[in-house]
Amino acid sequence: MAKAAVHLPPVRAEIVELSTGNRISPQNFQVRVDVRARELKALGVATGDRVYLLASFRLDFLVDLFALMTLRVVVGIGDREQVNFEREAIERQIAPGFSIIDGHVRKNTVVSEPKLPPDTAFIIFTSGTSALPKAVVHTYENLAFRFESARSALGDAVMDTTISFLPLHFAHGLIGICLSSLFQSRRFLLPPDLSIASFSRASDWIDEYKVTFLSGTPATWNLLLRLSKPPQMGTLRRVQMASALATTQQFLDLRRWSGCDVWNAYGTSET
Repeated sequence: MAKAAVHLPPVRAEIVELSTGNRISPQNFQVRVDVRARELKALGVATGDRVYLLASFRLDFLVDLFALMTLRVVVGIGDREQVNFEREAIERQIAPGFSIIDGHVRKNTVVSEPKLPPDTAFIIFTSGTSALPKAVVHTYENLAFRFESARSALGDAVMDTTISFLPLHFAHGLIGICLSSLFQSRRFLLPPDLSIASFSRASDWIDEYKVTFLSGTPATWNLLLRLSKPPQMGTLRRVQMASALATTQQFLDLRRWSGCDVWNAYGTSET
């Protein structure tokens, strides 16, 4: 007997696109997602297809992502900074029938498709710092379990308002922060990009929007602590160090900067 399809929870967060100041309610976001899903279906995108989607800190990226999830498409998340040979390696591993880059849909010729679990939602790639990027498959079932576990562990008060300073082609940034926030938080902030200018404004945004939760890698926190003054409003309830080992001094520095508890979220069960 076939297993019933696992569905993710509805989006409950208001999304604020900091590059434009635009805000969108969960209800209006769902309207845009439904419209985009119909557009993609009319272009030939169908359940079970594989689509390469280039990540960006734009609301349109999230609309495309959720529209593809509505269609139960396998989504391979791409990075704008990848060089050609990395992108070619990724496309060989995904074998996408379609590519979506900055909203533009392109149909591809597919020679063969590597086998994937039937419930695959995302294919997210390793950084490629020590070898070619490797595919990590995330199914709807393990995503649903991860989101429910995060909600139980953190609680809605801690996750009330969040912002991501991590790339959205990266599992920690996309799943651990962005999607977890959209399903649990009251408000989720999208920074314009990950430039020095954005990192320099971090504490201003934290204070202005009363951010309650942050998570980052040791490298992310090193940049934030060097470029952004400490937040002044005391709204942060928890910050996390994840995705890599950190030193005791990094934890102490982050505790002083944030003024709140710092949790070590790095471990063998992280992915």
